[in-house]
Amino acid sequence: PRADTQREMEALGIVKPDSPRLSVSEQQMVRLGERLRVEKVANGDVTSLSVDKQGRCSCVLTVRLLDVTTNEYLDGATASYTTKPVPGWQGEETDVINEALRSAAEEAVRTIQTSRRPRGNIDLVDYSDNIIVNLGKRDGVQAGMEMLVVRGVWNQGLERVIMQKIGIIGVKQVEPN
Repeated sequence: PRADTQREMEALGIVKPDSPRLSVSEQQMVRLGERLRVEKVANGDVTSLSVDKQGRCSCVLTVRLLDVTTNEYLDGATASYTTKPVPGWQGEETDVINEALRSAAEEAVRTIQTSRRPRGNIDLVDYSDNIIVNLGKRDGVQAGMEMLVVRGVWNQGLERVIMQKIGIIGVKQVEPN
């Protein structure tokens, strides 16, 4: 809920930036996500917004999901939307802008929900440094993709396992499984 988010932001001293050029740091977003006990924190940008003389609004919205455990952006989407012209439009932009932003946000969320990134395990690292994972074409893996490799490590100070980034591997060859 918005009230919980606002309360935790205030408790952490995170100030919502007034200027579009300022933003909340990734470290602050991770701290906020941990306090809210969520897996991901969303942030984004309106990369394009315009209203023409007929009251038609066009916008492009980019949404990124920061994974709280890995501190990496693992999911996201870019969506665009254009409203229909408004007959007899008098120049009031608020309603058409809100409609365009709301529709673009809904499209971005729909895209994120239907395009999950495959997640798996490393099964083997051979003597030639080839890495075999338990994913294949049926899981959506394609040659040329990159995969983030993380490992759970016990953090004594936090008294819990945290995910530590090991590296990124490139996919060279893919089999069905």
